[in-house]
Amino acid sequence: MSPTTAGGTRRSRMMGRIGELEKRPLCLTQAATARAGIRAAIALRADCSDSGLTVATGVKGYMGMDSDGVLVLPDQGDTRIIVCRGDFDMDTLAPFTAATQEAVADEGVRRIIIDVAQVTFTDSSMLNALLTTHRRGCLILLGRLQDQLARLLELTGADTVFTITGSLEAARAQPLR
Repeated sequence: MSPTTAGGTRRSRMMGRIGELEKRPLCLTQAATARAGIRAAIALRADCSDSGLTVATGVKGYMGMDSDGVLVLPDQGDTRIIVCRGDFDMDTLAPFTAATQEAVADEGVRRIIIDVAQVTFTDSSMLNALLTTHRRGCLILLGRLQDQLARLLELTGADTVFTITGSLEAARAQPLR
């Protein structure tokens, strides 16, 4: 029997499953993008609770992360929240870049909040991605900045470019440009 005739079509079962997954948060991890390629990782909406995720610092009421990577939360109105954890450099930036590019390309997203409270290291490649996202949309950094990220922003003068807030409520209250 062919795969398209056995017990209904494989395609319709798969499409039904994809429809269910689209309602869940998008989890991008550095391992997932390395294994499946960035486009596959963007397309895969996984049940993040199965990944052992915990509440993230800085934002209450959503699941955070207990491993390095990027978590894209379901949009709340015109706001998209992207939670980052761990080190972000030229070799590990792909999930973050994919998440921000997707947010910028989405016409329904007018505010992008990036929770950076759990970012332990960044280099100029992440700074460049942040600046690119800032130029294309309303970008707000959320959370207490770790020393290394705060120092990078201060040395480059980027701390005067970005809006940085300590709470989700303050981030949502920022005016759109």
